[in-house]
Amino acid sequence: MKQQQLNQIADRLEAKLAEHKIYCRVVGGRSNDFGLSMVLQPANGINPDKVFAARNIIKLAMRSDKINIAQHGALIEVLAVSGYSGNAVYLSDLIGQYGQLGQYHAVCGLRDDGQALAINLASPQTPHAMISGTTGSGKTVLAQSIITSVTHLNRPHTLGIVVLDPKGGDERFLKNISHHLLMPVATTPDEQFMALERVVQTMLERGNGNAMPRIVVYCDELADTALAGGKAALDLLSRIAARGRSAGINIIGATQNPSSKSLPEDLRRNLPLRIVGKVGNATEAKMASGISNCGAELLGGKGTFICVVNGTIQRFQGALPDIDISNPCKLPEWPKRGAYTHDGPVAMSHAKPLQINPPVMSQPVNSSPANNVSMSSDITIQTVISAMLKLKTEGKPVNRSTVLTTMNKPTGGAHWRQLTALWDTAIAQFQAI
Repeated sequence: MKQQQLNQIADRLEAKLAEHKIYCRVVGGRSNDFGLSMVLQPANGINPDKVFAARNIIKLAMRSDKINIAQHGALIEVLAVSGYSGNAVYLSDLIGQYGQLGQYHAVCGLRDDGQALAINLASPQTPHAMISGTTGSGKTVLAQSIITSVTHLNRPHTLGIVVLDPKGGDERFLKNISHHLLMPVATTPDEQFMALERVVQTMLERGNGNAMPRIVVYCDELADTALAGGKAALDLLSRIAARGRSAGINIIGATQNPSSKSLPEDLRRNLPLRIVGKVGNATEAKMASGISNCGAELLGGKGTFICVVNGTIQRFQGALPDIDISNPCKLPEWPKRGAYTHDGPVAMSHAKPLQINPPVMSQPVNSSPANNVSMSSDITIQTVISAMLKLKTEGKPVNRSTVLTTMNKPTGGAHWRQLTALWDTAIAQFQAI
């Protein structure tokens, strides 16, 4: 795995944990035959137990069904033993792998050949899209990924979104694109009609000037909007589909029923980009894709689609919209760093690692750990290692509490802090014996 990919995973891991106020910094990482490993340094005041309790969050961030977590002194190592057993594809991964996309590009998913599939809304080949599929095919999630990716890659002053959704819309999705919304979500037939009227008026005022911002009209249920709005709504949709591209206006519509009874031929003809998920039979597949023998009726659902442009078919797995645009996670003000992950093994340092928020010390920061612990001369590296060896001989667990008890010291207060400052160096030397 390349360093760039390791860094992307590290950034995602930090951000996902920080969303739950578990502030950690990734200080190392590696990828080998045994899995993907990340080494975390919790911020001051973050109990390591919180990291252990966040297994599900870490699994999501590291894209793994199974992880192992181990503590090494002040550091925590997370090993992703296996990837997801399913074929889940995440938008953040694809955008990271795709590199710098052009303006108005949107990421759809992952093709069968392992390459990301993106569309260009400014292209004359793909100005408008119709996403079809039965309930559970994943068409709404895919549409949200397309909208999320294009808003992620374009600023609000260059791209605006109009949402028509009879169901009221997904709250998380709408919050995510809130800075790009040009008007409140249109839910009732009257609201949708008025929203379409405003879009058409803007289109007529622009003419062929491609004025800013580019507008994407997202209709969650295209057939319902057409049927509920009647002929007047259909006329507005058809006018946008026919003339919108030259005025910088696009339609992305999802529908369960792309039949001619629901959507007239002249409207469907002007939606050249066809994305089709699982459908009931070959007839529905032809109606949705616009071509015969596309094979959409054989798809298994769960986000599997075909993309049809000018008769060319590409199969892909739709991406899940896991990017948070509206409220990006704010991490603590840590020092700027260079690349902190690498392909080589991660060294668990014998010395105490640099703290994210170093405590105020009476000794210089660059003093050795042994010199920093200085309030009690009888707690030294040698006495700590002697206690560890005694515990090992007696078959007892070696930890801070048992070491202090063996040394006849209280398991708390100043003695605990002194031992903790020496612990990393002592445990490293003990393990080397």
